[in-house]
Amino acid sequence: LIDEDKYMEDIIQQVAEPEKEKDKQMTAAIHNAMKEASPDAELKPGAYSVRAPAWSFFRGARESISMSRRAKFGTKRARSGLNNAVTDTGIEDNMGDFIDEELSWWEALNIGTICVGCCIIAIVLVGVLIPVLKLNGDEDEPINAGPYEKVLFPLSGKDSFKDTTSPQSLAFDWIVYTDKLPIDSPNLIQRYSLMVMYFSNKGGDWIVHQTQWGSSDHECNWDYIECSVCSKENLNVVGSTSQALGTGGRLRHRSLENVFALPGKDGTQCVSSLIFDKAYLKGELVLPDELSQLEYLYKFDVAENNLSGKIPDNLYSLSTLQHIYLERNQFTGMISSNIGNLNKLKVFSVFQNTLTGQLPETMKTLESLEILWTSRNIGIGGPLSEFIASWPNLVEIDVSNCAFQGSIPEEIESLSNLKGLYLYDNKLSGSLPTELGLLTTLSRFVISRNRSMTGSIPSELGALRNVEELRIDSIDLDGSIPTELGNLSRAVIINLAENNLIGNLPSELGRCSSATELSLFNNQLEGTVPSELGKLSQLATLYLQRNNLTGEVPGQVCSLRDELLETFITSCSDGDLECPTPDCCTS
Repeated sequence: LIDEDKYMEDIIQQVAEPEKEKDKQMTAAIHNAMKEASPDAELKPGAYSVRAPAWSFFRGARESISMSRRAKFGTKRARSGLNNAVTDTGIEDNMGDFIDEELSWWEALNIGTICVGCCIIAIVLVGVLIPVLKLNGDEDEPINAGPYEKVLFPLSGKDSFKDTTSPQSLAFDWIVYTDKLPIDSPNLIQRYSLMVMYFSNKGGDWIVHQTQWGSSDHECNWDYIECSVCSKENLNVVGSTSQALGTGGRLRHRSLENVFALPGKDGTQCVSSLIFDKAYLKGELVLPDELSQLEYLYKFDVAENNLSGKIPDNLYSLSTLQHIYLERNQFTGMISSNIGNLNKLKVFSVFQNTLTGQLPETMKTLESLEILWTSRNIGIGGPLSEFIASWPNLVEIDVSNCAFQGSIPEEIESLSNLKGLYLYDNKLSGSLPTELGLLTTLSRFVISRNRSMTGSIPSELGALRNVEELRIDSIDLDGSIPTELGNLSRAVIINLAENNLIGNLPSELGRCSSATELSLFNNQLEGTVPSELGKLSQLATLYLQRNNLTGEVPGQVCSLRDELLETFITSCSDGDLECPTPDCCTS
């Protein structure tokens, strides 16, 4: 930048000093010249030295040159007036050249300044604006995070964003700067909530099957996620668990996919299931508050991982949940009383963990409960009877290998949809209620190894025409085998071993045509082996040892060895029972 005052001083000295004697004449001439060159210039009146008019002259000349950018004849008029002034005052001829040179310099300086400025602006445009346009596509302005803050901050609370490494902060930055999801997107909150879940549980370590979380794909295409149409109607699951179980075997959650399929309608897709089974999750499971924003979530599955610690209490705040699968992990602690908040809960599976304590009283309010699996949690116990009577829609209950106490309540007869009853390896007492015979839908009844139970086998069990598995072994029941059990034509497994049963072996058992296993060993049965057992053409295993049976094994029974019977143990060598041929009995 040029110091204008100093520059003008230098020019005045060069012009005025050699011609001091012509001061007054020069003053008048230059004033006249300036008036002609720049009529609008403001001149200082009453000046009688070269300094004042020279200063004004050069200001006027510069203004004229500046005006030349708008009017081409401005500089020409300045030069014309200047030549007249030089002629009138008698200044040397080279003075005009000098002034010409100075005026040209000023003109070049202004033009050069403009050019340099234009170059700088061009550099800025090329070096800054173009990269920004390249990153932001057609956006002309940088991303404004303010609208996102107004929507997302209230969901998580402002304090959650103070730590820039918190899951909420990371999810917010991803939404705004990586995903760049428009603020008016209907799935903004859903996508944000899922990413908080992702960052809360070290999502970068999850096994990727097809589409990783955080990709540009719709979240319904990410691994471990299933979606349905966003409709409250879809939360009313089509079909029922009782229809799913049928008579084909023990119900397990992997068979529920078709039963609980949601109707396909056009509309926005919402997350309905989070299924992390066998995803190699480990450590403590974190369920952020933001998951409660998934208002159509009905299924949560983290089965068969390596998760530890307590079951997250936030799980029980997801009020739309109907299916919860936490089995085969290392969860500890008690089941929270907050489970009572899940009034739509149908399936609760926590088997094969290390949970402790009693079932919370609030579970009695879960009238929608259809399946309860707590097996292989040896620390879970307490009374069970009052709970069973509180779940009228129960389809299957498996509380085996726990520490439950008490008796089977008579009210069990109200469970008209019950298909699976697994009570083995507990500390149950009392006798088998006759009301069990009213469970006509029952297909699996296993109550083995409850040594504190007493009484006999109710004859009413013969009414369980749909039962496929009947295990009443190792209970120390007494009495005889009811002949009514011969009505169990669908029974595949009948195990009454290791009791104190007495009396004859009923010939009616020969009508159990579907039986593949008949275990009656270690009782006090008497008499002979009925030939009617030879009708059990599907029989593969027959255990009669350690009883008081006598006589010879019928040929009809021995002939089963030529069919499917692989194992036939009778203890022929130790008692009075005889085998007609060496190959009839296996031992």
